[in-house]
Amino acid sequence: MELQITSPIHWSSVIQKNADFINSILARAYNHGVAIGIYTNFYDWRQIAGHSTTSNVLLWYWNVYGVGSSSESPANFNDFRPFGSWTVPLVKQFGQVENMCKIEVNR
Repeated sequence: MELQITSPIHWSSVIQKNADFINSILARAYNHGVAIGIYTNFYDWRQIAGHSTTSNVLLWYWNVYGVGSSSESPANFNDFRPFGSWTVPLVKQFGQVENMCKIEVNR
């Protein structure tokens, strides 16, 4: 399960409030034995949670230039910048709203 931390406009402008909310979700997941990661990127995390850190939470980050296959970023981690408590990611989304075999997918 991934907790999506994106779209800063939809979050409180009070970073500590956001960080407390995120950490409360992570704590509840942990207490119930639910493995949870975070889906975000450098910019969104900084805008929403500031320099807040997490413990033992895997990162799925995204970096796309727009929609469609022509807007993919490279399918590697070379563009990753450490943030929060993450020094390496687990997964990267490098494309979005792409049509593959008549199905719309994110890659």
